[in-house]
Amino acid sequence: MTKTPSPKRRYGDGRVEFLALLEPITEAVERGHTLRSIYERHFGKSGMSYAQFARYVARYVRKDDKPNPQPALPGLDAQAPAEPPAPVQPVERRPDPTPPVQPKAGPRPATGLGARFQHSAKPDDDDKLI
Repeated sequence: MTKTPSPKRRYGDGRVEFLALLEPITEAVERGHTLRSIYERHFGKSGMSYAQFARYVARYVRKDDKPNPQPALPGLDAQAPAEPPAPVQPVERRPDPTPPVQPKAGPRPATGLGARFQHSAKPDDDDKLI
């Protein structure tokens, strides 16, 4: 026996399959079936991934759940608010009861973990460079 190769899938084939079954998928979603069970029943052995199936359900079945992405144009269907929002009152901050910690004044130690380069700006230091 020879195995016949399956036809090559093309861009948009999954969407066509999905839209052909749109009515039973919509009914199953409204009855409360999980998306995973609907996918396995209708598309389990097809070339469409579950993620793509879920995107199609969000786009074509649950389209009323999403807010309108385009804002309403003023004057068409816009409704004026009943009254303007109240101005925001600034919050009164209490002063911190603990005084801020001041760093210690004076040079840092020349050795150990806090060792740093210290430059003396005296003009007689030029003799020590040679």
